[in-house]
Amino acid sequence: MNPARWIELERYPLLNLQDPAGQALVAGLRAQLRAQGACVIEGLLRPEALARAVSEVESLEDQAFHQTVVGNAYLRDPAPDLPPEHAERIMNTTALGVLARDQLPAGTVLADLYAWDPLLRFVEAIVDRGALYRYGCPLGALNVAVMGAGDSLRWHFDQSDFVVSIPLRHAARGGVFEWVRDVRRPDDERYADVAAVLRGESRDVRALPMPPGSLVLFEGRYTLHRVTRIDGPVTRLVALLAYSDVPGRGGSDYLKRMRYGRIA
Repeated sequence: MNPARWIELERYPLLNLQDPAGQALVAGLRAQLRAQGACVIEGLLRPEALARAVSEVESLEDQAFHQTVVGNAYLRDPAPDLPPEHAERIMNTTALGVLARDQLPAGTVLADLYAWDPLLRFVEAIVDRGALYRYGCPLGALNVAVMGAGDSLRWHFDQSDFVVSIPLRHAARGGVFEWVRDVRRPDDERYADVAAVLRGESRDVRALPMPPGSLVLFEGRYTLHRVTRIDGPVTRLVALLAYSDVPGRGGSDYLKRMRYGRIA
C-alpha cells in the first residue's frame, strides 16, 4: 500500500506538514473551516486516483443497500404535542444507497487512503480538536453514498461536529449540496428559521461546490443541509470517512440496520 501516489503532494505536502509550506497550508485550511463552516480542498486526488476510485466503486454499486426513510431535520421523533407547523413536525424523504466499510476491500483507493496515517493527521490538524481516531465500526468507518435517479438527502442537521468526504462523481442533473450556515445555535434552536428553510421560504440557501477528487470538511451540527433530487442515469458517488475523538467508537445496532440493512 502506497497511498501517497494518489495524492497531489506538490500542492498538498501531506508527508511534510511540519515544514513551513505544510504549516502554512494547514493554517489556511483551518482558518477557512472556522470562518465558513466548510473547507473544500480541491484536487487532492490525482486524476488517475480519482478515475480508479470511481471504477472500483462502479463495480460495487449494485451491492449498495438502498433505503427510503421519511423523517425530520433532527433525525429524531418529534414530541407529540408540537403543532404541525413546528420544525420538528415537518417531514421529508431521504432515499439513497450505501456501501459499507466491509464492502470496500484493502487495495482499493478509498480503503487505502482511509487507512493511511498522513491523511488522518492532515484532517486532525485542520479540524484542530485534539487527537482523532478512525471509527471502530466495521460497517460505518468508511462508506460510499450511491445516489441514483429519484434519490435525495433531506434537509437535516448532523449529529457529529464535522463530516469528512471525498466527492467522486456528480450526477448528470441534480444532486446539489445545499446548506444554510448556522441556522440554529447551541443556545437557540431558532425553530421558526429552520421551518422557513424546510418550507422553501428561506433566501439564505446556498450551494456548496464540491469538485470530484476534493477532500471536503463540513461542520453540520448547526448548519442545515441537503442534497437535491437526482435526475438522469449517472449516479452521484461520495465517499464518507468517519473519525472520532474517542478510540473504537462505533454506531448502534439501530443505526446499522437503518443504514446497511444489517448489524455485521
